[in-house]
Amino acid sequence: MSDRDILRQASDNSDDWSDETWAAWGRLADQAHGRESVPALLAEVERLSAELSSATDVIAEQEDEIGAMSAKNAALRAELADRPTQTKETSR
Repeated sequence: MSDRDILRQASDNSDDWSDETWAAWGRLADQAHGRESVPALLAEVERLSAELSSATDVIAEQEDEIGAMSAKNAALRAELADRPTQTKETSR
């Protein structure tokens, strides 16, 4: 049975794993870390994570700006509502 098959049959709860399952997991982890592509993939994950963090910051700033504009809009509407309206008779 291959290491992958052993892990597929294992419980999701690693507390239940047998020594054979842990050994299979260790061998597969060692293989994965030994691959030449792993450092490049980790660098790509870090780059994408930084991009996502930056985009999240931009979104938060925009949400703050929208909140400020909405408050200003509400204040202006309240100010306009408090102003007396001109009728045709008073404007003559």
